[in-house]
Amino acid sequence: MKLRTQSGFSIIELLIALVIIGILTSVAISRIANRAEEARQKAAMSDLKELARAQEHVSIDTGFLFRLHVLNDSNGGDATAYDPDDPSDLHDGILRERYQTLVGNPLRIFIDAEDGTQLSTPEAALQFDLLSSNETNFSWKGPYINWQVVDIETKLFPADPWGTPYLLFTDAGMMVEPAGRMEDGTSFAGIFAQLSTASWGGTEGNKFDRPTLVSLGRDGLPGDNGASAVGTGDDLTYQF
Repeated sequence: MKLRTQSGFSIIELLIALVIIGILTSVAISRIANRAEEARQKAAMSDLKELARAQEHVSIDTGFLFRLHVLNDSNGGDATAYDPDDPSDLHDGILRERYQTLVGNPLRIFIDAEDGTQLSTPEAALQFDLLSSNETNFSWKGPYINWQVVDIETKLFPADPWGTPYLLFTDAGMMVEPAGRMEDGTSFAGIFAQLSTASWGGTEGNKFDRPTLVSLGRDGLPGDNGASAVGTGDDLTYQF
């Protein structure tokens, strides 16, 4: 008599198959995640290079570096306080910077290209008066870079692919941007307050030796998980 053979898989065979499928799936997901992370890193480095080029161009034109939020300003603006009912106030002109709220002085947009320090109050006021009298003679040729602006009071600042604002460091320290928000509504105030006491990596004396643009990377914190200096760990930097 011929014995009948069973068709199909045993429970053990099914379990082995499921384990193999799980391993293959985890490997595939890991590779996709790695590629996505690599794409973000490349995008961030491209942004840093673009911001550096903008700073180089504006320093050639005017003799100064500027905080990052200024680089998208064009010529013009009515040099009066922001009025949401005035259509002309949606124009993001350089003269509007008189009304931005920077720590200590609303005119601290100028950074000395030689030593990386912000201009003193009298010097900044003088330069802003020169700029206000004639942007063309001052050689402002902005915008030097483009990013979205909702309105003059609630600017969207350049943020990296992980949603954290790009930072500008000079040998004098971190250049704090005025109060604003990112696309997800996150306020910059808390971010810059957190970073104000952070140490910074680099070359000499734990400082960057020349202007440096920084992305804090995937974790949005200095170094790895906030345990290291800015510019170390998973942070991305570009010097110019």
